[in-house]
Amino acid sequence: NPFTFDKVFPPSSTQNEVFEELSQLVQSSLDGYNTCIFTYGQTGSGKTFTMEGPENPHDFDNRGMIPRAVEQVFTTAKSLEGLGWVYDFEVFFLEIYQEKIRDLLEKTGSSRSPKENNSKEKNFEIYHNKDGLTQIPELTTVKVDNPSIVLEILKLASKNRAVATTNCNERSSRSHSVFQIRI
Repeated sequence: NPFTFDKVFPPSSTQNEVFEELSQLVQSSLDGYNTCIFTYGQTGSGKTFTMEGPENPHDFDNRGMIPRAVEQVFTTAKSLEGLGWVYDFEVFFLEIYQEKIRDLLEKTGSSRSPKENNSKEKNFEIYHNKDGLTQIPELTTVKVDNPSIVLEILKLASKNRAVATTNCNERSSRSHSVFQIRI
């Protein structure tokens, strides 16, 4: 089957150009629609950089799609308060590695390789509730009320994904992460 894409960005694209394209999708989430921003590409092609941005939080021009989306969501929600709109937000961040789900916000988590963590992994159950919402009951979900808290959560998740350089290539080609903000 052939694949179709709404947009393909060339390597020369800036983070801002990519987000300009995505910003209406982020707005749709505030309008009550389920949305998904998905990156696809070979190992080392820049998926994590595109989504999370650089480690330096002061590199404003290269912020990732997640920090930009979070900022847009909270800025828009704040601007709608005067019209009587009220939003609640909660987030989770997970990693799928070797067909197992890892909770990246688990407080006991630390920088570790997957081999060190295998014995401590929970078997998370995924199901759809009666409203069709995907649920992972034992996954750490955090209520958030401002973008700064979300950025701290992203740092924790990144720390919990870190691996030794000897495992980096093996892990990066088999690991997938999912960040969700529920509105």
